[in-house]
Amino acid sequence: MKPVKLFVGILLAAPLLAACADRWDTKGVEMMSSSGDKFQQTLHREYTKLAMMERDEGDWGDAAYFVERAKMSAMGETVAPEEISMRNLPGDTVDELTTARGQLVAALGSDAAKRKPFSAAFAQAGFDCWMQGQEENFQPKHIKACKEMFQSGISALALAEPMAEMPKKAEPMPKPQRRATLFTVYFDFDSTEINAEAMKMINTAAKEYGMQGSKTITVSGHADAAGGDGYNQILSNNRAMAVTKALAKAGVPSAMISARSFGEKRPAVSSGENDRKALNRRVEIQLNN
Repeated sequence: MKPVKLFVGILLAAPLLAACADRWDTKGVEMMSSSGDKFQQTLHREYTKLAMMERDEGDWGDAAYFVERAKMSAMGETVAPEEISMRNLPGDTVDELTTARGQLVAALGSDAAKRKPFSAAFAQAGFDCWMQGQEENFQPKHIKACKEMFQSGISALALAEPMAEMPKKAEPMPKPQRRATLFTVYFDFDSTEINAEAMKMINTAAKEYGMQGSKTITVSGHADAAGGDGYNQILSNNRAMAVTKALAKAGVPSAMISARSFGEKRPAVSSGENDRKALNRRVEIQLNN
C-alpha cells in the first residue's frame, strides 16, 4: 500500500508545486501578449527584466513579486508604484524615497505621462527597482542604476510639459540636401555623463534637425558587454535618457524625441576587440523624415 499512498501524495502536491513554479515563470510572463496601453506594455517589459535579474541573483521572493507586477501590467491592470511601507528600508533613505514617490505619482497623473508613456513606465519601474535594491542595501551600483533610471524617466516627463512656441524665422532657410542622418555620442566606461565632445555632437544633431525639418528623432542607447545583461540594459536606458534631455535643452521639442535602449544586444564592434569595445558605449541619434 505504501507505493499507492506515495503516488497519491505526489498527485496532491503537484498543483501546489506547479503554482509555485508559475510564480517564478519569467519566460512565461515575457511571452505574454499585452492588452494594455503603451504605458502598461512598457511596464510589462521592464518588470519582466527586473524579475529575470532577481531570479539570476537567486532572490526568488522579489523575482516572484516582479513576475506578478509584469502579469498585471500585461493584462491591462493598474499597477501603482510601490508604497514606502512595503519595504523595510534603511532609516536614512525613507525621506528621499518618499519625496521621489510623491514626484512620481504627480508625474503619472499629468498630461506629460500621457504624451510620454515610455518615460513614465521607465520612471515607475526604476522607482520600484530602487526600492527593492535599497531594502537589500548591499549593491550600491545596482541601487545607483535603478535610481538613475527613475530620475531619467522623471526628467523626461518634466521636459514633456508644454513648451513655449518658438519664434518664427523671418526668412526660412531652404532645406539643404540630406546628408548624414545618424549621429553617435560616446560614453566613458560605466558612465552616463555627457562630456564636451559628446555635447558638441548633440548640438550638431539638434542643428541638423532644424535644418532638415525632420519630423522625429529616435535616440537609441547601447552598452558594452562588461557587467550583467540587466545592469547594462538599465545603463543603456540611462544614457539614452541623458541624450534625450540634452537634445531638448538644445532646442529639439521633447515630444518629437523617442528613446529606446538595447543594453549589450547590438554592439557596434565585437566584444572581443578590447581596444575598440569603447565604441559600444554609445547612443545613436537618428533623424527621421
